[in-house]
Amino acid sequence: MFSSSDFEAAVGGNVTDILRNLPSISINGEGELTLRGSTGFLLLLNGKPVQGDAISILGQLPANMIENIEITSSPSSKFDADGKAGVINILMKKGATESLSLVINSFAGAPSFDLHDNQNRPQRYNADFTLNYIKNKWDIAIGADFNRNDIAGFRNGTIEVQRGDTLTRSNSSGERSYRRNSFSYRGLVSYNWNEMHKTSASINAGAKRELRTADLLYNQSRRTATNPVAFENFPYFNENGRERNSDFLIIQMDHSWKISKNSKIDASILYEKTALGGPTTNINRNPENPLDVYDLQKMEEFNPLEEFRANIDFENKIADNLNFMAGYQFRRLNHTGVFDFFERDFESGIDMILPEFSSDILLERDIHAFYSQINGQRSSKLDYSFGLRLEKTDRNFSDNSSSTNFNLSLLNLFPNLNINYALGDYAFNFGYSRRIDRTITSMMNPFFARRHAEVLEVGDPELLPEFTDAVEIEAKRFYDKGSLFLTSYYRRTTNSINRINAVFNDSILLRVYTNAGVSNVLGLETGTEYEFTDWAKIYFGANIFYFNIKGELMGEPRSNSSLNSSFDINTTIGLTKGFDLIFNLNYLSRTVTFQGEESSFFSPNISLKKSLPRAKLDLALHWRNIGLGMINSNRQIISGSGTGFFTSTEYISERDIVAFSVSYRLNQLNKLLRFSKSEFGDKEY
Repeated sequence: MFSSSDFEAAVGGNVTDILRNLPSISINGEGELTLRGSTGFLLLLNGKPVQGDAISILGQLPANMIENIEITSSPSSKFDADGKAGVINILMKKGATESLSLVINSFAGAPSFDLHDNQNRPQRYNADFTLNYIKNKWDIAIGADFNRNDIAGFRNGTIEVQRGDTLTRSNSSGERSYRRNSFSYRGLVSYNWNEMHKTSASINAGAKRELRTADLLYNQSRRTATNPVAFENFPYFNENGRERNSDFLIIQMDHSWKISKNSKIDASILYEKTALGGPTTNINRNPENPLDVYDLQKMEEFNPLEEFRANIDFENKIADNLNFMAGYQFRRLNHTGVFDFFERDFESGIDMILPEFSSDILLERDIHAFYSQINGQRSSKLDYSFGLRLEKTDRNFSDNSSSTNFNLSLLNLFPNLNINYALGDYAFNFGYSRRIDRTITSMMNPFFARRHAEVLEVGDPELLPEFTDAVEIEAKRFYDKGSLFLTSYYRRTTNSINRINAVFNDSILLRVYTNAGVSNVLGLETGTEYEFTDWAKIYFGANIFYFNIKGELMGEPRSNSSLNSSFDINTTIGLTKGFDLIFNLNYLSRTVTFQGEESSFFSPNISLKKSLPRAKLDLALHWRNIGLGMINSNRQIISGSGTGFFTSTEYISERDIVAFSVSYRLNQLNKLLRFSKSEFGDKEY
């Protein structure tokens, strides 16, 4: 567990700024969060499952509201089996007993230094507040936030396609930036009826908008395989914009019933409705005459979803050293999708719909889950837990345009086992768990989607979920001023879902989601936290692991492997009383993918924080993604190859971001708030 005192560098930021500096966790150039080198984990908010996209959700949670973060790769069977990499549980602060608590945070970015000749200057500012009132039997909280977080960027790319005797090469470069804004409001009411009953209800609603701009100049050439001189050159300018919108409403109710001194029942229901959509446009122009448009295409998306969850949990203390838990959970997802693809007819000026690129789909999924769990203690030195979760999944994917259905029914067991042994200043742990990573609708849509000039995307309606078996052994040594741990782990994933490329035509690749094979990860992780003095402490974590993936691609066996590493440094130095310097660095080495590799990625950051206790203020100055005009931070190259093609793309994101944050608190929040969060909407976003 990592406490709020470890998060000083993230003051004024969000939870993503915290996670990127914790052990085992890395974030690559595309913003994907990995736990020990693997994507796909279950996110818990105050112990409640949140099955949305982690980066999207965590980007909305102010870092100042976080009390603790727990990371486990072998969770209890009580929790959803989702998340092949493990579980991250975020615990948020709450007001003290009998009090009125208020926290206000604000954040503002300075003008950008690293613009990459983008058309618009990035804007970065946010503000949020949480007001919590506790009196007698009532616990009431309200909050709201607004966030604008643009990122400037640049992209260089190369695609080579071999078809017959002709080699087509496309070099591209230009802007790849993001404009992001979101707002939300939330409320929570909790009432303690008596010592036996407690009821709470919460609501969370808001909207998110993201516009990705990729305006690229292409230089396309063709030559024969035997002649290095091109027989055709065709330059063009591609304006690509993808807008993603999400309006969401989430309502949750919980009731806790303490039956007796040794037993209790918890029940919960959650309803979510999210309206997802937004257009994607592609315009190809003559680079010497922008008014000369070669073609114009647009895809309109409208894919709302509804999700319902209900669960009941029973817990009973059988003996002083033995607890029994059991429960049932039901989850239902209904996700529709209407995708209309248009192409401009320049003679008539009318946008004509193209049926081969348009679709009308529906995903329905029901999950019934039963679990039981035993937690016990044999002595003051030894404790253990083991559990079993049974899940029945029924999935139906419908292609309404052709009246075709794809059904999948699964019955799966998910066991887990944990054994902990303490001996003086030493602690040892063994853990095993089986997990699942489910498919999302966009991975299953069998119709072509034109994402940008060089890529068509298509899903697989019969795509299977991933299953992961994970084992770890950990040893930890405690000191007066710190600790040291060493963990060995192994993870095996079957039905591994990969995004692969194939040739569509001489200048466009087809991106396909498919179950490509089996992946194995064998790793060793170590870390230490040490407080040198009252004014200086450091955390260092390092992870080295061997990754291998084997499978079949286009009917041919394929294997790829690499030795990977990552490390994190987080140090805090007290310059004077209440004035701290915080430095952190996150590094992720080169790693292979099923068809290629991703280059190394790193990001250094510095913050200066000043606490003013009498004024109830924290002030901080941040310098993020330090580059100084010469350090290649915050950039990554992703490459791949297959039959008849090679592709390589360099993503360069903004460096040297300077910002200032202010946090005000009236009566320090110090306990947990249980605001509801998205189940599925953020994942599809």
